[in-house]
Amino acid sequence: MRKVCLVCERTAPDGNLLCHEVYCPAETSPLLLDPGERLGEIEIVRLLVVLRSAALYEVRQGQRSVLLKVAHPGAEHTDRLKREARFLNAPDVRQDREPGLPRVLPPYLMTGGQDYPYGRATIQGRLLYYCVFEQFDGVPLRDLMFERPQLGVYEVGWLLMGLARTLDYLQHKRLYHYGLSPESVLVRFDKRGAPRPLLWDLGIAAADTRNELEQHWYRGFLHPAYTAPELIDAQRPAASLATDVYGLGLILYELLNGAPAYPYRLRSDQEIFDAVRKVKVDGLSSDRVDVRKIAALADRAISKDPMARPTSARALRDELRAEVGEPPAAGPNLEVSPRTALIVTLALLGLAFLILLGYTASELPRIFAAP
Repeated sequence: MRKVCLVCERTAPDGNLLCHEVYCPAETSPLLLDPGERLGEIEIVRLLVVLRSAALYEVRQGQRSVLLKVAHPGAEHTDRLKREARFLNAPDVRQDREPGLPRVLPPYLMTGGQDYPYGRATIQGRLLYYCVFEQFDGVPLRDLMFERPQLGVYEVGWLLMGLARTLDYLQHKRLYHYGLSPESVLVRFDKRGAPRPLLWDLGIAAADTRNELEQHWYRGFLHPAYTAPELIDAQRPAASLATDVYGLGLILYELLNGAPAYPYRLRSDQEIFDAVRKVKVDGLSSDRVDVRKIAALADRAISKDPMARPTSARALRDELRAEVGEPPAAGPNLEVSPRTALIVTLALLGLAFLILLGYTASELPRIFAAP
């Protein structure tokens, strides 16, 4: 276990972290779990992503491999994880099975997920809140960007269409994200080569009903480079579909450009906020006809003026569909679980034994009748 500064990323294996950043004082820096450590009945396999509000791990819970999301210490972070878990565990959301959202699993092996959408455990005197998700065989989008800085235009379009579909689902549920970034997305490629994104973090996870958005808003859950201009100085942000479109636009811009719109490393938070407020991002340009309209869409989506952006995630998705079409269908899932494979194997062996037994029984009279 080690402490980490969420701003400068300094770590301290013994927990004695001295951080010079005012935004992330050492005493509130989160603890990150190392491979082999345990959180109750859960064993950590590896760390996948660290956000300013939570961390995502690949873990083992009993005999199954799952994902574990752990909220950083602090009432805002833990309350946000609880809201997210309750939303994902709601009967209508579970029934809809939106493919871009994680599936909540029981936090404890001896309980049902319907009653306990999130769990808690104490480690080294700290009470941690967590949520268990069904396994998703993908990589963080940030890692994919490092490995493949220039995806094909169809891959970019289909990836953003998948994200926009999920965001459109949230918008129709009147839930706002306001913190989209490459770190909040996992991506896998199906057997036909199409990217399938999973939005594992729901951002602020607050609705515009009953003043929930105003009540739960706090700026510290997201990175300044992915903060919409209208959110930087907002004490009580307005409910706006265009604000989440800005997050989609930043990811689209970064995928096409090979670099983020605003540098996010080795600069103070205040410098990044000032850049988001004032610096005009260089527009994307391309001589290729198949990229030109998508590049123009990215430029519009990250406009500092919300009125200049596409009006909703669905509107952005429709524009992308007009350029790249629908991704190829995933096709039937041909993967077989070990338990199913064992049952099928035993059944085939049993059938073969019966056939052999029947053949032997039919041949016995002829064998004994032979001179």
